[in-house]
Amino acid sequence: MFIFLNRLLKGFVIASWLAAAVALWSQRERARPLVDQYQLWHDVNWSQPSPLPRIDVTAVRMVGATTVQLRTPDRQLLNAGLLALDASGVPLNPAGMRWATGITTNLARRLAGRNVGFAYTLTNASRTGLGFLIVDGTNLVHEAVREGWFALKPEEARVLPVAEQYQLRLEDRAARAAGAGRWALIDPNSTTTPAPH
Repeated sequence: MFIFLNRLLKGFVIASWLAAAVALWSQRERARPLVDQYQLWHDVNWSQPSPLPRIDVTAVRMVGATTVQLRTPDRQLLNAGLLALDASGVPLNPAGMRWATGITTNLARRLAGRNVGFAYTLTNASRTGLGFLIVDGTNLVHEAVREGWFALKPEEARVLPVAEQYQLRLEDRAARAAGAGRWALIDPNSTTTPAPH
């Protein structure tokens, strides 16, 4: 009798641990914000990044998918690479190429001739730089990631405030889950080709 009760108790304990593990696994998405926050703070070495220097410029034209030509207040031209945006990964088929070209064209139309802010991490004497465009008070990376125009490169976003990095991760995850923009092209179950806007 004692052996039977002992085995029954061991079985109950094992079943309880398995049930707890299944319950935790099914609720893992609820813990994702805490994991993201920990990882973000760890990646910036537990200190808030300093604000980036910023200049007001005029967007002239798109030079590439994530490169824009800017005119500084002293009328000099600067080719700026946009940080945290990944243009790769779109299928190299006709639909993917048309879509990628459409995104670049639409970005060019949207930015051409506009006064924007350029928050930069690097500029050099060859008139090139790396940074972020601020359009109507909002970092352009947010719109590009939220709409699925580009994938997020989290390692390049580390120079932004932690709250902004966290928001970018949420937007990237939501765009992927919704199949927005490029993610519809990559999703094998998708039956539609997204139109660039």
